[in-house]
Parts: sequence; C-alpha cells; structure tokens
Amino acid sequence: MKTALKVDGLLGLGSALIVDLPSGFDLKAELLHAQSIKLATAFAHWTGWKHFEPHIEKTSANVKLLSGLSFCQTEPDVLYDWLQRAQKGRVQARLFTDAKTTFHPKVLLVRNSRRAFVVVGSGNLSEGGLLQNVECGLYSDNKGLYSRVNDWFERLFGDDSLTANLTEPDIRRYKKAVRCGEKG
Repeated sequence: MKTALKVDGLLGLGSALIVDLPSGFDLKAELLHAQSIKLATAFAHWTGWKHFEPHIEKTSANVKLLSGLSFCQTEPDVLYDWLQRAQKGRVQARLFTDAKTTFHPKVLLVRNSRRAFVVVGSGNLSEGGLLQNVECGLYSDNKGLYSRVNDWFERLFGDDSLTANLTEPDIRRYKKAVRCGEKG
C-alpha cells in the first residue's frame, strides 16, 4: 500500500500540508501560551479534538469554539466536552444554526505575546484533517490578514441569527438526528 507524501502540518509530518508553517512550529506550545484561541470547523471528531484538548485544559487563553452540524459529522462527545468547558468559564462554544446554509470553514486563530497567526485550510478537526488526509492549508502571521479573518470570525460567532450558544438540549436533539441518519 502506498502512503502519501509526508509534509509539514500542524501536528508535524503527515499528509496535511500547511503552507508557510514556520520551521520548528509547535502547536502544543502555541496553544499553551496563547492569550486567545478561536476555532471554526465544519465538523469536529474526537480524533482531532484530542490534539487540542489537553492544551486547552492547561492554557489561560480565552477560547471560542464554533462548529457546524451539517452532514451529521460532528461527534456528540466533542460537543459535550465543549459544553462542560463552557460551563466552567473561559471557553465559549457555539453552533452554526442556519439550516439553509452549509457551514464549511476550517479556521484556527491564535494570539499570544509573541505573535498572532491564522491557519485556513481544507482539514476539519479530525485525525484525518489534521494529519492523515491529503489536505492543504495556509499559515499566516500577517497582521492585516489575521485582523480580517478575526473580524470575520467575531461577526459570525456573535451573530445570533446564524449561531447559538451550545446547550445540552441541542446536543440531545443532534444525537437523535445522528442516530436516525438525518442532517444535524
């Protein structure tokens, strides 16, 4: 069986290329030392969240998490974890709720005392999206680009007509839809 070309990604060598990633980039350290972490992902799997979760647990950063439920791909266990963190404070978790539109971004914004950077790409929050799939993303610490993507994220995250705070009833309804094979 052939394996994909190994390239530099957020988690080290894998098949998910991140263009312009700085040499020696360490996602763990970036998350641990962050002042702000923002993530918008079309779907979230535990296999991807497990690479973020221990560092989100230890960081003092303000964290904003946004996921979609389209195509029933987001795993309820991830949503329950996000909800628990939101209930403890410091983490805000929201869902994209506009049923007429597919939510499909893959955006990570991190700001710390050294730099602010954004990663925009094709990989979802999953082991495949972060490491195993052939994916492509772009890293940038350009202040203007970071600012534009951050403004987009904040407008979307705060728009109550498109997103809503994650709640227990939302997750229960979604779990039922996933079991039934309906769209979330």
